[in-house]
Amino acid sequence: MTDPNVTSRIAVAHGNLTAKLTELRRRETRVRTALAPIRHLANPWVRIGIAAVIGYRLGRPSRSRARLETAPAGVETLTHAVVRASLIALAQAFVRRALDDR
Repeated sequence: MTDPNVTSRIAVAHGNLTAKLTELRRRETRVRTALAPIRHLANPWVRIGIAAVIGYRLGRPSRSRARLETAPAGVETLTHAVVRASLIALAQAFVRRALDDR
């Protein structure tokens, strides 16, 4: 009952659609890989750079805080020492993990 011409046209259309969907999925995968920022964090050098920037920013005294500082220069408060030690430990853990991923 089915017309062979219609069946062959449907088969051709199905093949074309499958080819186009395959190409679309390939492009989607490529774009997702290129645009995903988490993929860039897989590079250990990027992690080390981020840790260095964070360490630099946290180690630099802010201008407003330097003006308002009540403790004499060179005297470190207990809170500051605990925060600094915690951040150093965190940075060391990040660097260690970045180097272990290689």
